[in-house]
Amino acid sequence: MHATRRVFAAAISSSPGPDIARIPQSITSAQLPRSIFKYVRLHLDLPKPQEPNLSLAQIAAPESEGSQPIFRERVHIPNPFLRHKRTVNIERIDGSLFALNRYKLHFSKRNQKKLLALHSRYHLPPSPANPIETPPKVIWEQNGKHFGKEIAWAGEWAVKQQKGLYHGRKVMFKGHKRERERQDKLDMMSERVEDMSRRVEEWRSTKSQAKTSIWRRDSRPIMMNDRPLCWIRYHNALDLQLPSLAIGLYEDDGAHLARFELQGDSDGGKAMRPTYRFAPILKSRYGAIYRALKPVANFYANLCGYRQMGLRYDDLIPEEREDVQKALSRLNARDSYDRAFRLRVGIQQSLLHRELPKDQWVTPEEDIRYLSPIINSVIKEDEERAMWDSMTVERQKKH
Repeated sequence: MHATRRVFAAAISSSPGPDIARIPQSITSAQLPRSIFKYVRLHLDLPKPQEPNLSLAQIAAPESEGSQPIFRERVHIPNPFLRHKRTVNIERIDGSLFALNRYKLHFSKRNQKKLLALHSRYHLPPSPANPIETPPKVIWEQNGKHFGKEIAWAGEWAVKQQKGLYHGRKVMFKGHKRERERQDKLDMMSERVEDMSRRVEEWRSTKSQAKTSIWRRDSRPIMMNDRPLCWIRYHNALDLQLPSLAIGLYEDDGAHLARFELQGDSDGGKAMRPTYRFAPILKSRYGAIYRALKPVANFYANLCGYRQMGLRYDDLIPEEREDVQKALSRLNARDSYDRAFRLRVGIQQSLLHRELPKDQWVTPEEDIRYLSPIINSVIKEDEERAMWDSMTVERQKKH
């Protein structure tokens, strides 16, 4: 029995059996395999939706050859070698019915191979197993009578393509990860070293000053009269306070002078007199006085010593506050990097008790407020958010 199976399997797996020399234009239903003929006749005997009481098998074909057949249209029969949707009504336990869609082959792939081994490929429906681009027409005949019916196989199929190793890839050879990321790294490095020559010169000058006596106290980096500068909070605004001076720092407003603050000794930040801000009034009404006081403000700003360290006024704002943290997160990458670099240089100079060369001091034009406007906007946003959160709506009572 096993030997018989092996022989039959070998016969099926061999090349197709009888075939014709050329592609026929049309074939009759009598040339179809018996299983395919029964399948087509089963579908032709089904009642038509337009005439449910009339089927093709019940209609007699004309006797004479000159008369026209009753049916001339093309009949589409589901291709038995392809999958088709079939709706099945299944009964539940409670007796109700529900529709279930199934997709099933009428002839399995194994049976298709058997039919291809036993019959001509042009007498079978086209399919991936039987790839025929233009299959011959099937003229339906039954009992030797021609019904004028042309059978067309319904269903779409595609020839199986032999996909290559790189099929579907946008780039055939994507390369190693380090090769793909190389250009991005080069761009980032070029952006970082754009002004590296200036920073190298600053580092060299700082290094040369460090070789001198480290204990010289001829400069006061972040000290004033041997007393440290302190921060005073007043009306939600942080300002740098000189303990022994009457006039504090100025705040830049686009013209390098926006606010004078008349302050007394801070006494550790516990007591201070009110702050009078009259710079906007001077700028708008008394331009001459404003221009006269501008050098005075720059003099006191230089007297503090932070410009000699290469720092700006906004670099000295403490970062422990929540609004300052939010403002720092909104800075762009370039400003954040420059701020960190200035603070690092300032800390180094402070530890060495030295100042930068005079040509490297921060000028009044460079001492711009890059962080204070962002802090003010953050404070306004928080106040507005708190106002909206505390808002209550009372419904009007109906009279």
